[in-house]
Amino acid sequence: MIVLFTGLFLPSPCLPHQYHFVNMDKNWAEAQAYCRDKYTDLATIDNMEDMNKLLNLEHFGDYNNTVWIGLYDDVNSWRWSLEDSDYYSEGGAEFRNWQIGQPDNVNSNEHCVVMTEGGEWQDEDCNEKPPFICYTSIVKKTQQVVRVKLTPKDQNMVLTDIVVQEAILQQIKKELRGKGMPDDIKLIWKEQLNEKIFHKEENKDSQKKERKDYHFVNMGKNWNEAQRYCREKYTDLATIDNMEDMNRLINTVDSGYNGSAWDFRGNISSWRLPQRRCDSRI
Repeated sequence: MIVLFTGLFLPSPCLPHQYHFVNMDKNWAEAQAYCRDKYTDLATIDNMEDMNKLLNLEHFGDYNNTVWIGLYDDVNSWRWSLEDSDYYSEGGAEFRNWQIGQPDNVNSNEHCVVMTEGGEWQDEDCNEKPPFICYTSIVKKTQQVVRVKLTPKDQNMVLTDIVVQEAILQQIKKELRGKGMPDDIKLIWKEQLNEKIFHKEENKDSQKKERKDYHFVNMGKNWNEAQRYCREKYTDLATIDNMEDMNRLINTVDSGYNGSAWDFRGNISSWRLPQRRCDSRI
């Protein structure tokens, strides 16, 4: 069976992110909406390295006034507009660079934060309309396919039951978390070419004792179509392990047929073999 790991690998201080100076006059809520639509969010600053990067931003150096950043007062506690903790380094969400005497909350009406051209922060009336700084995080989405071997303790377990499949996934995820896998990784089953999730693995003794029966199917199909047909009607496309198998296969072909055929590796043979041949195992 195959498990597909898919997830978001979110930025850390070691991964790049970008700031964007937007020279448009908007109040804080409008600036937030604009940044979330065009980028990721209003600017988040969680260390001095970010601060220096922002101060060196193109066009911002020519601007000599305040700009909105993403910090705001949420009922007596300062919070960032970008709330997902995965975007911050350890302790980064608590980083502050207040100007001396700030925040002062003049007239009890200053609940948003602006940054001066020198990088110091001031609280400000959220209805003011200065330019603003947006933030873009670089999020990498990756997928990894992993084959796993399952040995059920309960031989009566119905592996086609979606409830059973989900329970197995949760158990796998629990074990992988114990080995350091992040919580935001998603696990899903990946269907194989025969549209099934699980493939029974025969032991070597049974493989030695089994006898193959070949079936000549005189239908024109590409390899994938032929494989799907054989897996649905029989066991699979023909495999030939020895001359005994070869002789048995030849005897299944209609005597009057002279054409080419697919083998299980996707190769075409033209030595009086059928267009498709399937095998079943007894």
